[in-house]
Amino acid sequence: MMSLIDIDGDDASKYRLIGDRVLSYRFAVPHDAELYLGDILKITDSVKGLTFFAKVSDLLHDCNFSDPKWDTRPHTEHFYGIGEDVFILVEAVPLGYIGEDGEFRKPRTIPAKFSRVERPESQDFAFLRQVMGDIEVGVMKTGQGVLKDVRVALHSAVMRQHMGVFATTGMGKSNFMKVFCASCMRVREFGLLIVDPHGEYVAGGRSSSGESTRGLLHYQAGRDGLAVFSTRSEQYRKKYHLDQLFLDYDDFRMPDLLLLYEHSPPQREVVEMLESVPGSDVIDFFQGIDAATFDADTYSGPHRGIARGLKNFSASTLAVMQRRIAGMLNRNRGFFRRQGDEQKPDRRHRAPGELADDSETRGLQRRPGVDPAGAGRKIMSLSREVCSSATAVATRSATVGDGRAEVSKGHSTSQHEGRAEHQLQGPT
Repeated sequence: MMSLIDIDGDDASKYRLIGDRVLSYRFAVPHDAELYLGDILKITDSVKGLTFFAKVSDLLHDCNFSDPKWDTRPHTEHFYGIGEDVFILVEAVPLGYIGEDGEFRKPRTIPAKFSRVERPESQDFAFLRQVMGDIEVGVMKTGQGVLKDVRVALHSAVMRQHMGVFATTGMGKSNFMKVFCASCMRVREFGLLIVDPHGEYVAGGRSSSGESTRGLLHYQAGRDGLAVFSTRSEQYRKKYHLDQLFLDYDDFRMPDLLLLYEHSPPQREVVEMLESVPGSDVIDFFQGIDAATFDADTYSGPHRGIARGLKNFSASTLAVMQRRIAGMLNRNRGFFRRQGDEQKPDRRHRAPGELADDSETRGLQRRPGVDPAGAGRKIMSLSREVCSSATAVATRSATVGDGRAEVSKGHSTSQHEGRAEHQLQGPT
């Protein structure tokens, strides 16, 4: 048997750029070198005085032997030595380069032939500090590891734009968002609302690999920038010093039912007819009638306008709507209540057949946080509690920790032309 040939660490053919393309670098490393896909490497061009950076995109076994099948011949080790002539060919994608002025530029030129390739140190990325923002989201990744001293941070000034976080399961989306939220809590440059169905952002939980994780409540550096509203039990809220999350009946509007159930044409007509009526009036009306015997002409309750509008609908249609409203109240009873604060919309008694008119609708729209088609009032109230004052809306982060998936899955807040709309959860 032929002994393996020791590799000369000073081999001039290794760790030298041998590629010939501006958009793809190639170089050789010893056959036992430990490199990984995604490793970030530095290429020093002493001829041009430039420093290039590239990311490993492929690794291939190669050799200098003329026999293309040398490694499959019987008794190969008798004729070939695993030494300098056997190596790993590395292909890398250029990331850019630093000129003599210290500015980082796109890779529009190519390093000189045989430029030295090496692993960068943290100080090689000092130029990144000039472009990093104030919302820290992590450290730079390289291959299987990270460069702990190279911080990655977003600019709070661009947070008004849309941002998406996309990745497959187990790739770190939740961890990224926790770090992002913790930085927002610390910097307090803008407000942030998190809908947290499982409570993982509040108190932590389990990762996709089963490991225990911590929540935002454990981040003491920015604790003053966090307010949490939850529908969980009083015992749980006291344990973590959480506020109670609730919605008033007036935060509900009949069109919310369209998100929860399939509706027949007559049922949809009922929804459209009552879409501008305060939710508390609708709920009170259906709780106070017997749909099977309902007669608009003999109705003597406080909601004669509603009764008159529903005069021509069948008892079966009204019974279905009554059951759906009752079911919604029952499933959301943990946070859905009759009255929250003293601000209430105008509830004057209307003449028979009279529903909310345009002047009343406009009046509601003019009031901050009260929307005849949504639940803006509670969102504004939530914002005041979170931010301490109406003039500091964008200074604190808030999370909504539900603890009951069936409550949170269907409860969302969306902004449309300056108004906030709530949708309550439907059947699971």
